[in-house]
Amino acid sequence: HVDFSQFQMMSWDDARSLFAGGLIDFGGHTVNHQIVEPLNDDELETEIGGSVEEVRRQTKSFSSTFAYTNGTTTDFDERAERVLRDHQVLAAVSTIDGINDSSAPPYALRRITIGSGMSIEEFRVRTSGAIEVAKRMVRGNSLRMR
Repeated sequence: HVDFSQFQMMSWDDARSLFAGGLIDFGGHTVNHQIVEPLNDDELETEIGGSVEEVRRQTKSFSSTFAYTNGTTTDFDERAERVLRDHQVLAAVSTIDGINDSSAPPYALRRITIGSGMSIEEFRVRTSGAIEVAKRMVRGNSLRMR
């Protein structure tokens, strides 16, 4: 059990300091941590556009990435992509599990979940792409069996 009582939210000063180091970049994630799919168009602009522009203003850099709140397939839609494009965001990450290749949609990029209890061997397998290859092979075999 992890005691989170000692953790604090990162401040903009913290973010600017990390960004200045050159190893970390920051992207948008909504203004009020809203799942964007149910929002109307004005709310989408506020949550997505406002977040992206605030990151740019605070870091004094051109942020071109975004991470959807929650990020499942039902948490964002093509309207969110339109707002992201309007703000010159080039890519957005979901929480859909998997590895991306050249055919991955740039506004619905997958992620690999890495946990603190994960062994180095499991980390290597999950990040190698072997699981994705195996899934494709199984899908291909199941289609041929029909």
